[in-house]
Amino acid sequence: HTRYYSDWSSDVCSSDLVARRKIEHEIPLKVAQPTSIEGSDFRLEKSADVWSFASAGSALAGALDNAKVQSLVSALQHLQVLRLSEGAAPAGETRTLIVGEGSARWTYEFPQANGQQYVRRSDMPQVFTLSSLDYDRTAGIAMADLLAQPPEITRPAEPRWS
Repeated sequence: HTRYYSDWSSDVCSSDLVARRKIEHEIPLKVAQPTSIEGSDFRLEKSADVWSFASAGSALAGALDNAKVQSLVSALQHLQVLRLSEGAAPAGETRTLIVGEGSARWTYEFPQANGQQYVRRSDMPQVFTLSSLDYDRTAGIAMADLLAQPPEITRPAEPRWS
């Protein structure tokens, strides 16, 4: 066992590290350059390096926060599984993202059960465990999370009459 120090200490078996490296390098769950992302309540498309809502009218076009979209894209580009899950995906709440890269499209299913998060991609039969951070950064995203916050309107103080 080797002890690593960061924010906390933990024992890590060297064979676990080898297995994790093998999973990370051999399992292509990451998407290099997504061109479309569809969640439960949004659909984004990229055109000439600009992300926009695909089916929304002009009402939401300016409300999209590109920094938040880039965070989602980065999460998909750097998606890391923890390990291969034993057996089939557990029954529980499942969120879905459909990600396109050029003409290719993949459906990512993110089941969650018993405090553990999982991921499965449509072109692969395996189910993998996922950290809660990666789960929140991918499956946990809704349209409201991608919108720019409207400017806060401040009202002038009411005059005080004596």
